[in-house]
Amino acid sequence: MEQYHVLCKSLSKLLDTTVRYFDREMTMLCIFPRQSGTEDALKTDYALLVSMLQESLNGNEPVVFVHAHKYYALVPVLQEKILCGLYIIGPVQEKLDKKSNLAFSAKLTSAVTLIHFEASGELLEESEILFLGSMNDTRLETKKDFDKNLQSARELNRYHGTYQYEKLLWLCIRTDDLKNLKFYSAMPYTGNVGIMVSNPNDNLRQSKNAFIAFVTMATRAAIDGGLNIEVAYTLSDTYIQRVESAASALEVDSLAEKVLLEFTTRVKRSKLSSYSKPIQKCMEYVQNHIFEKLKVQTIAAYTGYNSSYLAQLFKKETRQSLVDYINEQKIEEAQGLLKYSEYSSSEISYLLSYSSQSYFISLFKKHTGLTPKEYQLQSAQMPLFDEHGNFQGTSHADTASSVQGA
Repeated sequence: MEQYHVLCKSLSKLLDTTVRYFDREMTMLCIFPRQSGTEDALKTDYALLVSMLQESLNGNEPVVFVHAHKYYALVPVLQEKILCGLYIIGPVQEKLDKKSNLAFSAKLTSAVTLIHFEASGELLEESEILFLGSMNDTRLETKKDFDKNLQSARELNRYHGTYQYEKLLWLCIRTDDLKNLKFYSAMPYTGNVGIMVSNPNDNLRQSKNAFIAFVTMATRAAIDGGLNIEVAYTLSDTYIQRVESAASALEVDSLAEKVLLEFTTRVKRSKLSSYSKPIQKCMEYVQNHIFEKLKVQTIAAYTGYNSSYLAQLFKKETRQSLVDYINEQKIEEAQGLLKYSEYSSSEISYLLSYSSQSYFISLFKKHTGLTPKEYQLQSAQMPLFDEHGNFQGTSHADTASSVQGA
């Protein structure tokens, strides 16, 4: 007796449902019917059966889904990653009792892992079983929409043509290449951004959705370039929140330009850190706790070093004191807030945990040569690039060199 015959018969009794086995040509070789006589949708719904077989051809992982309030499971049998057979388990009536549902789910997933092990000799974690929800209502509708969109794009000769262009931008971010970033971001390109809205006339929502995808990719490029992961994701969240208040597609485009500049500039700053691990940990702590009241003793405890030793080491490697570095980073954060937020000088002083607004203003002027108000007004009027194509903005490199040269 074939192995699949034994498995089908045993699982049919265990789960009190129908279990089928198909060969690589999708010919049914074995079926054990459900004992209780519950109607089997696969006997009457040919389209559902076809969709299940197609699903098995499209993927290699076991799948559990729901159709008409009944559970089904598909378990492909593979040899060297080639489909050579398929088990279909179900239907099983969905129960209203929550505990019963959980009990059945555990029993079904156990059966799926058993079949997978018998067929492949590999252990399968329950978390690796794909749950699709409703295949007939969701999966097939998605496929219809995909086919419709693809056909429409071909008829109108409207193809996605942004891939190579995007690669150039992500390369600029990863390599902190501000000069070429200016060139590429101004360069016209052919092709179209994908349609990301159900209503093709909603241009603003389309722009916002495209922006969110754009920021997500820029974030990954910045992390690849060495930007602190937490800083990168927080920056991403901030811009995605900001785009929702944009009133026009033009505003969204302007924000996208700022995203490119800020991520690239921050990657450039992060690459300046060729310091020892204790100093890198220091800098990481300051960046991740920039809005807190930072003390040398607290940072020293985080790094595991004595505060006086850490202060001396920091001064030796960076040629500035740890206190100066903390203030430098806070002022840099303040610059970004003054440029890109609606916070007032007093609110920023409070956010950055300074003891008084007057102290914050004096520090800000010491580092930038301007008061916060003057800096905010100047930033609003300053073009992003100078006549030589260089990005006009205070960077960590500029500030550090001015401190080190003092």
